[in-house]
Amino acid sequence: MPRMGCALYAFKHAGDKEYFKKAVQTDSLILKCNSLGPDNPDKNIYYIELCERNNGFFAVYHKLLKHLYFADRFGLIPVVRFTKDYLYAESHEVNETDNPFEYYYLQPGSISVEEALRSRNVFKAEYIHTRIEDLTSRQSGDYEISEEYIELLGRISAKYIHLNKKTKDEIEQDISNIRINDRTIGIHYRGTDYKRGFSRHPVFTGIDEYIEVASDLLETGEYDRIFLATDDAEAVRRIENRFPGRVITYKDVYRTDGDVSVAFSKDERPDHHYRLGYEVLRDMLTLSRCNALIAGASQVSLAVRITKSSCGEKYKDEKIIFHGVNKRGADDREYYRSYGVGK
Repeated sequence: MPRMGCALYAFKHAGDKEYFKKAVQTDSLILKCNSLGPDNPDKNIYYIELCERNNGFFAVYHKLLKHLYFADRFGLIPVVRFTKDYLYAESHEVNETDNPFEYYYLQPGSISVEEALRSRNVFKAEYIHTRIEDLTSRQSGDYEISEEYIELLGRISAKYIHLNKKTKDEIEQDISNIRINDRTIGIHYRGTDYKRGFSRHPVFTGIDEYIEVASDLLETGEYDRIFLATDDAEAVRRIENRFPGRVITYKDVYRTDGDVSVAFSKDERPDHHYRLGYEVLRDMLTLSRCNALIAGASQVSLAVRITKSSCGEKYKDEKIIFHGVNKRGADDREYYRSYGVGK
């Protein structure tokens, strides 16, 4: 099955010459040791560099967790670097770093990128490592995710994913300000580009179905408020109109009424790309504090469920709205190239 996954990925990236340079190695258990300097001769370092321009915040996060699982599985010390191609990277330092991963997080192994690149035993992360069989065997599919897989990555998240102090303090203050409690339903609604029905993406689900599920939960008497996380301005208007006085949102989130993902948006506000990352990260963590979850199949909702599991918790009520994957549709890469973004 790992080889089949690699074959499908290769077909998807048939025109990517750089990918094929990396894809000649198809055994997920083979590692190549690089000697980059004299430091840390007694440590085995796993250097994870992620730079895929087409991927949103939690698509990259998901890939990172799989690489961290690999490092954990083989007793390697992970070091993470996101490049300038990362969608949320700025052209200048943010939070005193030029590594976009460190805009938000601490290094998982307490070794800096600079130190790793001076070290004797450095193993570089490859895509094939995310296809290790004892990980993929727990994953039901790209969007139908098993509880075993969520629990496994939840343990990895708890061990390795830690916010830096600035990000943690800001997010905790923001969550405190909106007063999430155990009577709160969290809704994540993915609008914008999902409306276009891209091939290999989940079938788009309209707002009405989310409203129906939320109404049913509110009628149980177990809940009295909704926290709404969305990139779609229309969804905010519709859900606030349906449940007046009961909907909480962050007011500073960048949203649109269009069909282009906000991740690819351009705006004149300071640190726009960094702020987009902060906003979706904050939304995800806030959703994980709610007692019920209504969401579609997306990388955000997967990250929410993994984070909830990392805390040793489960939702009292959880509804993932999934109507399958579009077998035919537009190519999202071609679509975003027409906007001058992506690769």
